[in-house]
Amino acid sequence: MRLKKSLGQHFLKSRTVLRRIVEVAKLQRESRVIEIGAGSGALTKEILAKNPLELVVVEIDSRWVEFLREKFKDKVKILQADATKFDFSSLNKTYIYIGNLPYNAATAILRNIITHRKTVERGIFMVQKEVAIRLSSKIGKNYGYFSALISTFFDVKLLFDVHPSAFYPQPKVTSTVFELTPAGFDVSEEELLSFEKFLKTVFSH
Repeated sequence: MRLKKSLGQHFLKSRTVLRRIVEVAKLQRESRVIEIGAGSGALTKEILAKNPLELVVVEIDSRWVEFLREKFKDKVKILQADATKFDFSSLNKTYIYIGNLPYNAATAILRNIITHRKTVERGIFMVQKEVAIRLSSKIGKNYGYFSALISTFFDVKLLFDVHPSAFYPQPKVTSTVFELTPAGFDVSEEELLSFEKFLKTVFSH
């Protein structure tokens, strides 16, 4: 099946890396998991090998949704949805989030997860290395409004880099897997939007 450049699709093919991602997620039999952007289901298969209590896949591409439903049958709950807008809170549970995030939508997906932060037990994500560095920055040229925003609600820990050869098609950049852990701070949605507006104003100057 042809990949869509418009969706930033680069599928992870290295089984070593796939397994490493699942290992750092520290899944248990009682774990509930959300995978964002499953694509062909390579990471989905490794997650299922850990026998989690529940696995929900959020995939935007209708072609892969049908493929995944046929491949995994009733083992996985597959939702065709845009992870930048999906109401994760509607699932009414907390989850371990896992995902190889599309390069062109990673920040927007993470921003949506901030809105639904009460559903997050832990997150293991892969993004472009430069994005991961910005997310984890506390000071300096890589520190921006989104660094400040996400660090208010989550601790960001860089875990390991992934070479372009681990993907198909090969991207031109190195990727990084990182962990999100809730920081225990909370505000109302109105306060969140005001704080975000404040940060954007500050960093614009």
